[in-house]
Amino acid sequence: MKTVILTMTSGEGHNSIAKVLSAQFAKMDIQSEIVDIFRNDGWEYQFNKLGYLWACRFFPKTYDYFWKALKFRNSNKRYSGIAQKEVEKIADDVFERVRRMKFDFLVAVHPYCAILCDLWKRQGKIADKKAFALLTDILPHPLWESAICCDYVLTPTTHAFSQLADKGFTPQQMIACGFPVAEKFLQRPEKSQVREQLGLKDKFTVLVASGGFGIGQNSKVVKRLTDSDVQILCVNGKNKREFIKTQKMQKKYRQTDIVNYGFVDNMDQLMSCADVIVSRAGAATLFEAMSKQLPIIIREKTIINERENAEILQSENAVIKLEKLSDVKNAVDKLKQTDVARQMQRACLKVTQGLCAKDVCDKIVSLL
Repeated sequence: MKTVILTMTSGEGHNSIAKVLSAQFAKMDIQSEIVDIFRNDGWEYQFNKLGYLWACRFFPKTYDYFWKALKFRNSNKRYSGIAQKEVEKIADDVFERVRRMKFDFLVAVHPYCAILCDLWKRQGKIADKKAFALLTDILPHPLWESAICCDYVLTPTTHAFSQLADKGFTPQQMIACGFPVAEKFLQRPEKSQVREQLGLKDKFTVLVASGGFGIGQNSKVVKRLTDSDVQILCVNGKNKREFIKTQKMQKKYRQTDIVNYGFVDNMDQLMSCADVIVSRAGAATLFEAMSKQLPIIIREKTIINERENAEILQSENAVIKLEKLSDVKNAVDKLKQTDVARQMQRACLKVTQGLCAKDVCDKIVSLL
């Protein structure tokens, strides 16, 4: 059996999810190919990759505006708009690439990819193949309405069901099966042992992270915590500017234990070391942290889909959401209280229900 996992580069989250699914399918003796629908040497690839990053950093209000305009448009316009035209332009080329892979089913991990599957379904190109659209936030991106012809939409929790139903998805299409985090994030080794392995001090530890591309100013968070008796692990991703700023802070605040990282591939270990994480509200990071039962403080000034994630998890008492950055020290101090941290850990377990990539892939196979 073979699957093609369709992804798109707009931040690192979708590609990361695709790789996790591919690795899990391999354990199940299912072959997989990951296809970025926009070739990485084309202008569309750069436009969507850089456009998303620029929107998050510099134009969050503009991003919010277009999100809301799409969210509340009439559903009879689901097949109109810029995104639809962009997908239609590449549809034949991508289908030829995919067809040659002789696949049995498709998994889409980005709305544009799900739109492609919907289009191919309507064209009759994949009438005999199952297409699974995987929701990568707790609530659906407005463009998911253009994927209504996919066989199933897989959601991390049931929170998305009412909005999907409003857009025309049937109860039979909607399946809540958890978020595809790697199984290593379910492991909870002794913190002191992992800290020793990584050469870190064995003390209360705050992990500051902002995704693979390092969207956000981690150095400002670090600065707010420099007079706290904590160890700070700052992961800047591919943001070299923030790495340098944090490096300067290490020299300026020598009394504070600051460990500075760029892009890392051992986030599971760093989460195991930490007592709390300060992060943006991208679903991949949130579900990885919740699977580790790691208390989460969500940054201020998040984009709209991250705010939706944050608001839902806050209503479940699974996170602390900052209204302003100056509150971060108080939030960390609050989580030093064992009873507060344990309450959040229990809430995290309730949201995730211990589900991971294995459960998602098992569900896909059961639905074939």
